[in-house]
Amino acid sequence: MSAAIPPLVAAYLRDILVQAASPMVLTFGPGFALRGAAGDSTRIGVEPGAAAEALRELFTGMPLDEATVLPFVELPGGRHVHVHLLPDGALFHLLLLDASGEVAKARPVQQRAHDAEIAGHEKSRALRRLKQARAELEAQRRALLEANTLKDALIATLSHEFRSPLTAVFGHVHLLEKGGESAEGRALALRSIRRAATHLLALSDNLLAWARDAAGAGVPPEAVPIDAARILAEVRDLFGGAAEDLGITFEARAEVTGEPPLGDPLRLRQMLINLVGNALRHAAARRIEARITANHGAVEISVGDDGKGIAADAQARIFEPFNLGAARGVRGTGLGLAIVRRMAREMGGEASVESAPGQGATFRVVLPRQVAPDPAAPPPPRPQRGGRALLADDDPAQRTLLRMLLQELGYAVYEVGNANDAVTYAAAHAPDLAVIDARMPGLSGNTAVYRLRSQGFSGRIVAVAGDPTPVAREAALAAGADAVCPRPVDSIAFADAVLGG
Repeated sequence: MSAAIPPLVAAYLRDILVQAASPMVLTFGPGFALRGAAGDSTRIGVEPGAAAEALRELFTGMPLDEATVLPFVELPGGRHVHVHLLPDGALFHLLLLDASGEVAKARPVQQRAHDAEIAGHEKSRALRRLKQARAELEAQRRALLEANTLKDALIATLSHEFRSPLTAVFGHVHLLEKGGESAEGRALALRSIRRAATHLLALSDNLLAWARDAAGAGVPPEAVPIDAARILAEVRDLFGGAAEDLGITFEARAEVTGEPPLGDPLRLRQMLINLVGNALRHAAARRIEARITANHGAVEISVGDDGKGIAADAQARIFEPFNLGAARGVRGTGLGLAIVRRMAREMGGEASVESAPGQGATFRVVLPRQVAPDPAAPPPPRPQRGGRALLADDDPAQRTLLRMLLQELGYAVYEVGNANDAVTYAAAHAPDLAVIDARMPGLSGNTAVYRLRSQGFSGRIVAVAGDPTPVAREAALAAGADAVCPRPVDSIAFADAVLGG
């Protein structure tokens, strides 16, 4: 067991250590009033009054009745010290120990860490961009392959689909030009020409609609009053003769409850033409009924038949483009039902089919109530992730990293190197966000935050703290910060602090 150090030796050691440390001691009374100063201020490099003023701002909002250690505090003039707060009854003392040597040794290491952090962030961002580019290229490749397949399917069917009705038109026109046909024969020829022209009209309308949508040039749906009876009358005029020639009873009716609904008449007409034409070509039915039902603004279009029906597996594919292999047959371009579904979705609705083999089929389009646009109403604001950001940090390397992170979040960044400039800029420009280093020479970051709030700054404030202790965090929040992000800065944690995650 070692013996206690003799009191004379202990006192001698204390004197040597005190002389080597060259401390400065500032004694304060209530209200942070400076009561006295002891020690060699030349070693610290700051006069007691200036040091007291800087420390008074630093300790704003912090408890003064419990021992606290704040390492590496930068005083006016650039000198770094360790600050020890020691309560002493109604008084308290701040012991300042020179830390400039430690800071000088740590600065190269810190700079290398900053450089590595920035390099790592750049590498991660480059990898993310590379992955995104590869994904986009793969999506484009798939889209091109799909487009090429669809083009081949379309070309394979267009020749037959256009030539068949055109052959009928030219043939009957030739017979009519020769003359000698009976009245019944002329009527039959005219009905055949009308039927072929109706088929060609539906084909051309579908091709144009598909091409416009594929090129991104589609017209947004209208929201105007719909005359359901007139639309059905037009469809009946188009298909009535063809249905009669095929021995099919074709009925069309409108049921409107309340005010006339709003919608896009051209799209409703196109959907009905496609659905009725599909039923005439493929249903092998005796009866087809087209109906528009409007109930206080909501609209339902239905086309039903009593034909051969559709198998369940074919129903799953029937609204796909260029679907020519369903049970209803292989005629047509395979675009009609796909366009019906696309137009329905453009108006916020959906298309569906109900059928079973031998029991006919009913195609249904349900559209929600449309609202007329208000030309005087301003467009709704677009949600924005970013905005204008003020970045205050005295370390250029840290500013570079934080600026990059803010730009990734969509912010336009204005940088300053001290707290005074931050307060001045925020008062003049009112940015959406302020990111402030809690420890900066001269006016501290916490004091800058306090002044911003006292001047009415309402934007979000994120304090970046080099000291990860709860005391430093509470000091920043007490000064008015919304969030505190510790160093070294983690990109995910920083994004959460900025966005309030």
